[in-house]
Amino acid sequence: MSAESTARTHSVADPLASRLPVTVITGFLGSGKSTLLRRLLRHPGMNRAAVIINEFGEAAIDHELVAASSEQTTLLGSGCLCCTLRTDLQETLRDLFVKRRAGEVIDFDRVFVETSDEFFAEYEARVGGRTIDMAFIDGLHHFEQTLRDFINVERRASSDGLVLIHDCIPVDETSSSRERRTLFWSGDVWKCLAILMDRRADLDIKVIGTAPTGLVIVRGLDVNSRVLANQYDDLVEHYMNLSFADWRRSYAPRVHAITSDSTDAARTLRSDR
Repeated sequence: MSAESTARTHSVADPLASRLPVTVITGFLGSGKSTLLRRLLRHPGMNRAAVIINEFGEAAIDHELVAASSEQTTLLGSGCLCCTLRTDLQETLRDLFVKRRAGEVIDFDRVFVETSDEFFAEYEARVGGRTIDMAFIDGLHHFEQTLRDFINVERRASSDGLVLIHDCIPVDETSSSRERRTLFWSGDVWKCLAILMDRRADLDIKVIGTAPTGLVIVRGLDVNSRVLANQYDDLVEHYMNLSFADWRRSYAPRVHAITSDSTDAARTLRSDR
């Protein structure tokens, strides 16, 4: 069989071999994006759709990862595939397509993208009573979004749930500011760590000294705590003006980072509070 015939046969067998339809659902919080998506996914014609949870930054597509398990993908009751975004959108779509071709996920025929805020707004309706064992928060590089995701995760965490937060140890004033002015940029996510240190003394917070901006491990989550949620607006307003100098003076001395070593990290994760 010629290469041309093979390509033609494969194209007939798999109409999506060269194309993957993508629908981006966007709009302000509360505009009904998730309600629309939920109704669409209940339709029999949508039982081969993949859903990517995503956040949109001002200049580029970033991400906030919320993992309900150790798996990257979750098969929903309707047969749809929910994929949390680990890298950028292009790489995630490529990874999904490769898995689809290999038969590792359902043979989806379309993709939807939505924000983590909307995902959490419909969390119970989508996954029922499933709790979150581990969540890795990393993406928009703005502390208020990181804080909001932490609040949403904690409210749905399992009894021994774990939250990992990236980019919480600032390197310098420029790369740790809210506005991106350099190639390397961690944003002001470090303010979320400052908030947790100031307002949630009940949490078990450890810092792994991974280069360049550390990895924060939060345990001892309290699903009944509403401290952060009730004070959210005031916290954002107050910590918005926190400076890098404030970090160095008031918070850096309180951070005792664990060496970025697998043995030390494992010992930390196994240790009791």
